[in-house]
Amino acid sequence: MKKIFFILFSSFLLVSCGDARFNGVPGVYQDVIPSEIHGNYRFYNAYVHSQKFDSLLISIDQYEIKLSTNTETLSKRVHQDFQMTKIKDLILIGTPDKTFNALWNLTVIQATYNGIKVYFINSNVVTKNEPSHLSKYLQVNELMFHHEPINNQPTPVDGGNQIQAGPLGENRIAYYNANAEEFRQYFDAEIKDKDYVFIPRERGMKRRR
Repeated sequence: MKKIFFILFSSFLLVSCGDARFNGVPGVYQDVIPSEIHGNYRFYNAYVHSQKFDSLLISIDQYEIKLSTNTETLSKRVHQDFQMTKIKDLILIGTPDKTFNALWNLTVIQATYNGIKVYFINSNVVTKNEPSHLSKYLQVNELMFHHEPINNQPTPVDGGNQIQAGPLGENRIAYYNANAEEFRQYFDAEIKDKDYVFIPRERGMKRRR
C-alpha cells in the first residue's frame, strides 16, 4: 500500500505530471506561498478502496506543502524543492526537470471558493507535421543531446549522453520560452476550465483573501 501513497504523491503538486519543459518559471516570483491557497485540502482516489489510503490530505502554509495519509507524511518547501510565481490569478509551481536540471516542469494552481484546480502542463508529441499546442503561443527551442555544452544552455543532469531520442527526432528535445504573457494566452485558450484536477477544501474551511 505504500506504493499507492507515492503514486498519489507524485501525481499531485510536488512532482509535476507535466512533461513540457521550460527555460524558466513564467510570472512574478513569489517569496512565500500565496495566502489564497493556504489551508487543508482532501484528495480522494475512487480507485483505492482502503480506509488508510483512499484519500490524501494536502496542507499548504506560507513555506511548505505537506501531503499525508493516516500513516505517512511527506513535505516540500518553497525555494528548496520548488519555485513559485504568479500570473494574475494563476499560481505556478516549477520543479526542475529530471533529465535537464536547467529546465522546468510546470503545474498551475487556480484557487476557487471551495478548493483548488490543478493543471499539469503537458506537451503533445512535437513533429514537423503536428506541432505542440504550446508552440502556437510560446517559442520552441531545440536542444541537442550529444553536442558540447553551450553557455546558458541546459545540459543533462549526469553530464552524459545516455538519453533516448526526443520527440523532435534523434538526439533532439523541445523546450519553451517562459514568457508570462504568452503563457497566459495559452492557458486561457487551451486548458482553462477544461483539463484539471479539482481538490476540495476540508469541510468548514474557507478561502483566505
